Amino acid sequence: MEETDVIEKKFLSALKSIYPVTRVLLAVSGGADSMAMLSLCMDYLPDLSIPFSVITVNHNIRSEEDSASDALFVASFCKKNHISFIEKKADKGVIHSAAFARKKGIEEAARFIRYDFFEKTAQDTGASHIFLAHTKNDQLETLLQRFLQGSTSALYGIQQERKPYFRPLLHVDRRDIELYLDKKGINYCTDNTNSDNSYLRNRLRNEVIPFLSASVPGWENGALCGAAKASYDADFFNSQMQDIWNNESLECLSTSAEKFFSFHIALRIRYVYKALIILGVTQRIPFAIIEKAASGIRCETAEITFYQKKDKLYVKKLSATGKIQYFFGIIEKECSILLDSGLLTVSASVGDEKLHHNRNNLVRLPCMIQVEHDILKTEQLKGVSSGIPVYVDFVRNNNE
Repeated sequence: MEETDVIEKKFLSALKSIYPVTRVLLAVSGGADSMAMLSLCMDYLPDLSIPFSVITVNHNIRSEEDSASDALFVASFCKKNHISFIEKKADKGVIHSAAFARKKGIEEAARFIRYDFFEKTAQDTGASHIFLAHTKNDQLETLLQRFLQGSTSALYGIQQERKPYFRPLLHVDRRDIELYLDKKGINYCTDNTNSDNSYLRNRLRNEVIPFLSASVPGWENGALCGAAKASYDADFFNSQMQDIWNNESLECLSTSAEKFFSFHIALRIRYVYKALIILGVTQRIPFAIIEKAASGIRCETAEITFYQKKDKLYVKKLSATGKIQYFFGIIEKECSILLDSGLLTVSASVGDEKLHHNRNNLVRLPCMIQVEHDILKTEQLKGVSSGIPVYVDFVRNNNE
């Protein structure tokens, strides 16, 4: 059987699992995976009387030329094939601002903005589903990344359907996609940042996965089978969960201690995570803290506290102003460091308008910086002098 037939059969099989579909919004970046998805939709959705549109998002975080060229490529392809096309563009600096506000990295912030565009556009167009072009390779990369980061969803990875999102190519190998595009004569864009190994996901793709494939034959199937089994377990646990949390206030939840401890530890851990979701906690909480909270041990982070009082358990979100922050590091070059409740900025520019604090913080690189709550201390490293004058500022969040 030719590879093209394999891809088409997997695509149609995936499509049947969500049928009927009223209208689809296709997220197309111009890369190989999304162009293959677009091609398959062009071949099969019209015969199934399923209308579709294409959306591409310009994140505006690469060079202006690179950002515009991918969107232009998708727009040109859609115009040539008479496909409804929508482009959304993030304003310059929006992604970085979102990363700061969410206390996350640039990639996560870009994903947040991108998905927001998708969902609003789906509402505007009346789309019942948003198709994303994740593949089996993306699944493996995600499984590895989440496992190494200790994520609770590490074992089951990306779900094929999470309404309104659907991934029709999740079981297709990227090598087969490239063969399919070559046979169909369809061009695609290549993201230059894919070779930048400063990103963890790229290091996994370019270094770790090739090593595993060479050293542990068959590891891919083992990981994917394990993920499928874990997904079934997760579905079962979720089906057993009840609405146990009561609102004491907008930032505090409570539940009966007797009821909470009647559950198995596996369910108690899930209830703790559920409480964090309800309270809108965005900070990554170490599993050691979650485990202690699920065991009834009083514990606290910069953003959340867990404690028992009489016959109730409480999960309370903390104000950042009420918590002492600690930061220590050696500053060797100009940089911005994101803290739990503010931004530590090191700059060699005397006229930097972003620096609001006392100019007595003038130091020379390299130096040691220590932050305790809103007190910043600097100390020149003994015996080291770079001769570069810099300003060091600790800027609290605007809502502090």
